Amino acid sequence: MKKVLFLITTLLFLIPISTYASDVKITGLDINGKDSVVMGEKITLSFKIKVSGLEKKSNSLGMLYAGFKIDFDPNVLVPVDIDSPGFDSDFYTESTNSSNYYIVGIAKDDTSYNKDCVYGSLFCGDYQVTVPFYARNVVGEEPAKITISEIEIGILDMVEDREYTVDDVQTITSNITKTKEIKLLESSAKVEPPPASIVESSKPKTTTTTKKKTNKSSSSTSSTTTSSTNKDSKKSSNNNLKSLTIDDYKIDFKKDQHLYSIDLVNNANKLIVKATTEDKKATYKIIGADDLKKNDYKVKIEVTAENGDKSTYSITAYQQEEKKEEKKNFLANLNIKKDDLIKYGIIGGVVVLIIIIVSLIIHRKDHKLEKSLDEL
Repeated sequence: MKKVLFLITTLLFLIPISTYASDVKITGLDINGKDSVVMGEKITLSFKIKVSGLEKKSNSLGMLYAGFKIDFDPNVLVPVDIDSPGFDSDFYTESTNSSNYYIVGIAKDDTSYNKDCVYGSLFCGDYQVTVPFYARNVVGEEPAKITISEIEIGILDMVEDREYTVDDVQTITSNITKTKEIKLLESSAKVEPPPASIVESSKPKTTTTTKKKTNKSSSSTSSTTTSSTNKDSKKSSNNNLKSLTIDDYKIDFKKDQHLYSIDLVNNANKLIVKATTEDKKATYKIIGADDLKKNDYKVKIEVTAENGDKSTYSITAYQQEEKKEEKKNFLANLNIKKDDLIKYGIIGGVVVLIIIIVSLIIHRKDHKLEKSLDEL
């Protein structure tokens, strides 16, 4: 479960102070509503997190918040309202560029909802949310899908006679996933523009809750401090790779080095590039490895940090044929041919022979001159 998905979970890192929470379980998930909707009209869906182990009596356990991830196509469905008895709920996405959506509800301090539960702003029952969706006028016969996952609830144990803080909240998660398909029916009437969506492109509103403590000597209660349940977590800007490898090739990877080159084997047109990021919340995308020729033999690995910051690692692949061609061109530029070498060899030999003959003639004349002088 990604703790950052929910507004409050950054506060919930202490070891539970009680064993009572081990009896509380998320037992199921329901998505109720019609299986079809006419485009241009609304369909109302109800989502319920089933919880067991929350006893409706004082000095027990209560639910402080609940939430889950909801996946749907905003180009097909538009959430236009939200209602959850006993909770203040928000429908939000972490940023305008994010495709992840969440619903989080915080228990109301309202006795009409939690009068049978423990003391304070808690709830002792299932978390249920109702959301009307507007169906856009879209082309295609595929049904719309809505998937619920990453369920989490926060439980507060108030069996002790003391003041409580948000650090006492214990989290319970579930990997239950459920999907509902909704068939889109064509409309015979003119489809009106969709109403405004309730999805917020930010964190849910800041909500403060007041915890109370039990007083075993009397039925009165005393207020404790008010704590914010909306502590934001800072998103990471780490866009470094932790490792980068290429099958059948060796590179000396360093996270701060962003340019690499390799010599292709057998003039390959594809590379198998593998990478991992330093930050698990960062993502990466490999471009050009499947078709080197089409991408000018350059491969890029684009890394995107959690906060959206990007960096790029590049690999340039050199063909063996290119190197052979360069060598061939170099020799051709020298204008050296086999016939020329033979011709130049013959000419050189003739020149040497002439020099030898001339030398012999000169030597012979010198010898005759020397003999004549001796006779005198």
